[in-house]
Amino acid sequence: MQQSDYLLRQIEQLGRVLGKILARLLGLKEEGKAHQGMACTTELFRDELELDLRELISVPEEEFIQTLSDLPHWNNNHLSTFADILLELAEGLEMEGEN
Repeated sequence: MQQSDYLLRQIEQLGRVLGKILARLLGLKEEGKAHQGMACTTELFRDELELDLRELISVPEEEFIQTLSDLPHWNNNHLSTFADILLELAEGLEMEGEN
């Protein structure tokens, strides 16, 4: 029972961290600071989730989904939030490039 409680806490923590990253990223995007958002997101992924975002981005496209699915404690909601984060990063960087 303790092990399942631990797993639930880990899953909940992952959800909170992803939400925190997305909220911070959205704020920086609104301020036109997408590059700062990228740096902040990379740092949070490294520090909070022990996940190297730059390394993950270099994963070949055909292996990307499987690589994410293999991450411990990730579920469909986490993957959806992660997709939102990547989309916001891309849109923010694209907007900055247009200015």
